[in-house]
Amino acid sequence: MVDVPKDRKTYEGELATYWIDDGILVSLSKNVLRTVKNISDNIALVKEITGSRKLPLLIYLNRKTN
Repeated sequence: MVDVPKDRKTYEGELATYWIDDGILVSLSKNVLRTVKNISDNIALVKEITGSRKLPLLIYLNRKTN
């Protein structure tokens, strides 16, 4: 499993932890129930992080139970 970096800014969302690495948005997912509300909130967070720019996205899925 990948570790959240300590050498750059990270963003905590309900569904994932995000950071930007070499122009790539990296997402470490959280094992939580997805709802229309938290998915909508997550979309807003990603737009805020990226400034609404299109970036490649690398998603690490987490199967661990929280």
